[in-house]
Amino acid sequence: MFEFRRGNDPANISYISFSFDSGYLCASSDKGTVHIFGVRDTKSNRKTTIPNLFGDTHGDICSFTADRDCSCICAFSDVNHAVAASFTGTFHKYIFSVERGCNREEFDLFLDGIDGTDF
Repeated sequence: MFEFRRGNDPANISYISFSFDSGYLCASSDKGTVHIFGVRDTKSNRKTTIPNLFGDTHGDICSFTADRDCSCICAFSDVNHAVAASFTGTFHKYIFSVERGCNREEFDLFLDGIDGTDF
């Protein structure tokens, strides 16, 4: 029905999650970015100029970098907050809206100085 685009540069999607009310979708890639898309209200997504032969193409509402060039997981903690945790130990919490985009509210580094052998 729809095609959601995260950019022109090829990437492998590592994680996809729907919000509790299924109004939003977040997707993270091996580029370390998280993209939030409006599912129920696709008009809230940014327009894209990338041609599509199979239907409507939609850009994201907003995006943020969790950890450059590193895969991460993403999820929604409530209707206006997305969280991401990278495989290098960073945690991010963003508030998002159609009008204001994504703004980081919290950041933490859980694996500071740990190489993974101390577990």
